[in-house]
Amino acid sequence: GFLEIIYLASELWLIKFWTFSIDWTNIYANASKHKNIDLEKLQDKISWLFEEADRIDELEDKKYWDNEDDIPDELADPEKQKEAIEKAKKKYKELQDKIDKDNEEAKNNKKSLRKNINPTDPDSRFQKMKRWDTAQWYNCQIVTENQIIIWNHIAWKPWDLDTLIPTLNKIKNKLNKTPKEILADKWYGSEENYIYLEKENIDSYIPHSER
Repeated sequence: GFLEIIYLASELWLIKFWTFSIDWTNIYANASKHKNIDLEKLQDKISWLFEEADRIDELEDKKYWDNEDDIPDELADPEKQKEAIEKAKKKYKELQDKIDKDNEEAKNNKKSLRKNINPTDPDSRFQKMKRWDTAQWYNCQIVTENQIIIWNHIAWKPWDLDTLIPTLNKIKNKLNKTPKEILADKWYGSEENYIYLEKENIDSYIPHSER
């Protein structure tokens, strides 16, 4: 796999984990920007649909004396009811943990907050592109040494200065390596990044950004 190739390249001295170069490119997503939906409005619509479904179901039960859907056959057994409840609790906890994690990330970086979602491609983001048009996109981060790709991933933050630290942390966690030097353009320059690099004993060759 990818990690095996990286370690083989390291053993052959093709890479030394010394000088990393990082850059990015925006890739258009196959989704129309006009399909974006406001998240709050979407949540309100989903809630309304559930309420409307419950209302219609209740009216049908009264009109046709239909109560068969109240308790499914598979839950008639008390033991199966307990299993279903435990599964529901587990799913709820997983969902709540994810919400808490997203909220924590949002607090740490307000730029990561999403106000809308694209149903055609929910993973894509809406952003100004290199041609100065606006579209659904993916922000691809690529790290190289001696023209060999050491790491690449999709970053969901619109500004590159917000992606440097997460990228280096991913490399550190996955490869257990940190570079001695980092080369990047001015869009990665920020006080937070300079402080992080100094703390990690990484020499930085990054111009100061005007942002």
